[in-house]
Amino acid sequence: MRSIQTMGPSFTEPQSGSDEFGERLARRVFAVLHGFYGNQWMDKFRSGQVDAAGSDTGVLAAQKVWAAELARCDVDDVKRALERVKTDCQRYAPSLPEFMACVRAVQRHVTKLPPAGKKSAMPAGVRASIDQLLRQRAPVTQRPTSGLPVVLSLVAQAVGLAGGDESSTLLWLEDAYR
Repeated sequence: MRSIQTMGPSFTEPQSGSDEFGERLARRVFAVLHGFYGNQWMDKFRSGQVDAAGSDTGVLAAQKVWAAELARCDVDDVKRALERVKTDCQRYAPSLPEFMACVRAVQRHVTKLPPAGKKSAMPAGVRASIDQLLRQRAPVTQRPTSGLPVVLSLVAQAVGLAGGDESSTLLWLEDAYR
């Protein structure tokens, strides 16, 4: 069976964020979801009124709403969300908020670290603990068992699992507790 990445025309056309990009992506997402769910998908939007080209005006209106949301998404995230829909929405076709939740769930968050050599104004104890953790670069199975390194490691892990930016959160914590 082919994956979403190889189905249909290429997803790599107009620039992300543009109206044209969103519209093309919405049409492709609608086609894939129609393939997954058949008429259950299209019936969610059908109005029974057709335009001069013979397209259902309800479906066209829904595609415009989806296009506005999808225009802000990364194509790879949308592809991964389409794969996730197969398991998360097996019984019913997803609504736009449900689909966008799938997109957010599969987004790849990149932690932005300060440039090398740039030290932030953080308490010496926090900086020492972070430096110690960076020097150790211990595998996940070898974590410190006590003290501030454990707290920082757990906070960073929790923020990362929740889809946040670990380094920004740690910097915020050190600013808040100076």
